[in-house]
Amino acid sequence: MSFFSKLFGIGKDFEKEKEKAIEKDVFVDDTDPSENVSNVITIHYGTGFPIDAIYAFVRKDLEADGYNDAICCPDNSYRDKRIKVYKNELRTIFEQVNLKYIDLIKQLEAQISFSKDQGLEGRANALEVQKSLMDEHVRRLKELEEKFENNDSTMIGMLDSYEMGFSRGIAIKLTDLTQWKKN
Repeated sequence: MSFFSKLFGIGKDFEKEKEKAIEKDVFVDDTDPSENVSNVITIHYGTGFPIDAIYAFVRKDLEADGYNDAICCPDNSYRDKRIKVYKNELRTIFEQVNLKYIDLIKQLEAQISFSKDQGLEGRANALEVQKSLMDEHVRRLKELEEKFENNDSTMIGMLDSYEMGFSRGIAIKLTDLTQWKKN
């Protein structure tokens, strides 16, 4: 019994009641987390492979960037330079993704060769399937790069959004200038 219990007249009965009132199952969840899997929704984005970097860049909405650039520097040569920077950034991403696929394919080829040497035909076949998927991604990557270089609208949407934002920024800037001259 503690000093405060003796001082305020709280007896052993109260402490026993307090211990009974707090039961383990009220505060501790001992259930298996895998039992509640039905409440969890998982959404996967893209393929999980390097080609997703291209799609992510192409999906960018650069309208706000274009708008802000027009407000700060309403010069068409600045706009053209920024578009060139975005294009070069995408070209760099293409190069990085290509290099990654070359590396992945070489690793798979080495694993396939090793598996065949060890007599692991099942593993070798599974790796061949993965390699064919990588080859398909490389083929698709070349198509996307060709579309980009030919200014296909599916590959330059982010640049269109930049130009729209830039035009909107110029319009706002001109509106502000005309209102200022009237006053």
